Amino acid sequence: MLCKICGSEISEEKSHCKQCGRRMYFLGDKPYYGLVSFPVPDTIEMVYPANPPRSQFLAVLLSLLVIGIGQVYAGQISKGFALFIVALIVSVLIIPYAYVAIWSFGIIDTFLITRKLTRGYPVRQWEWL
Repeated sequence: MLCKICGSEISEEKSHCKQCGRRMYFLGDKPYYGLVSFPVPDTIEMVYPANPPRSQFLAVLLSLLVIGIGQVYAGQISKGFALFIVALIVSVLIIPYAYVAIWSFGIIDTFLITRKLTRGYPVRQWEWL
């Protein structure tokens, strides 16, 4: 398959262009190209926009309830669990008030990551803000 943006060859199983950084998505049976702001390596797990898109409001609401759950809802599962564990360890062992800072950062991160995803941009599994 050829990239409709730059004309480079795209392998059928990858469906992204290594030259221009565009990823092909399918909305129904219609192909759609989204911009990737970095070269897409084959080894890094990516989170691609869902069809239908995940709700930013629901992601932020989940982050308000439990730290890291918004990231899990957005598709960054490892990052969400890691954020939860780090916040738990920091709040219990080091400084209890640091939990509030990590929690606030998690809410902002959830909002910005889901905004990228709803606009059609894929993100890395461990991408922040």
